[in-house]
Amino acid sequence: MSIKKLSFEWFSKAMTYLAETMAVELTEIRIASYYESMEKFDQDIIAEVFSKCRDECKFFPQVSEIRDFYYEIYEGLHPIRRIGASRHVTFNKKTGEIEYDKGP
Repeated sequence: MSIKKLSFEWFSKAMTYLAETMAVELTEIRIASYYESMEKFDQDIIAEVFSKCRDECKFFPQVSEIRDFYYEIYEGLHPIRRIGASRHVTFNKKTGEIEYDKGP
């Protein structure tokens, strides 16, 4: 699975659009801080996340809310599958990595 690298230019424009929609003023520092937290994320999924934020959030989302929406959408696109008879795969939201249990 390949991801579309999140470009700062695209991210900055998308954040500005979201902020304008929600009547919030953004600073360059805030945009950079949000980008730093999400720069390894897939740009196409972030686009979906920003649409979801626009439609569902009452206030401008914090980084943690955006990350939660991201993982919700990511896991919907890439469901966790059972491997073999006794191994499971889980997605670690903190590290962004897939983990395998050791099995019996």
